[in-house]
Amino acid sequence: MTKVRDSMPDEKGHVFLIGKYGEWAAIKKMLVHPDTRKEEVALMLSAIAQTCARKQYQFSVANQAELDAKADGVLKELGMQKKGLDSALLALEKLNSSVLGLSGLDEISKSYLVYSLLEKLGYSEQIRPESLVKIYPNLKIAKPRGLFSKK
Repeated sequence: MTKVRDSMPDEKGHVFLIGKYGEWAAIKKMLVHPDTRKEEVALMLSAIAQTCARKQYQFSVANQAELDAKADGVLKELGMQKKGLDSALLALEKLNSSVLGLSGLDEISKSYLVYSLLEKLGYSEQIRPESLVKIYPNLKIAKPRGLFSKK
């Protein structure tokens, strides 16, 4: 087995995530040079955080489909189609006061329910790569490497 430290080039810095568990694998890496801008590093970190958030819930929440259905129920009850922070705050308030809501759930399931609700409304408590690209139009989200069909 090769140690990660031994396989990294001798550079000023780097940001990387290498993850593998069962069928899942993720590799995100970026060399940091003296002229690398902070927003480029932020873009890479936000992509890593997004990947990690999705996977930590997938690996730890047994009833994801049930919790997603609860989140959909709250949005349907409120008749919400509009995305954004205002809608997210109203939905969280409804979720907190709802009989369907948080009662009887463990801490991880509660966290996932809130995460799912916010995602459905297009809002996240973390910086998303898409948000950084809107603020810094010169940034580009890297396309994953590999063979993809041309549809």
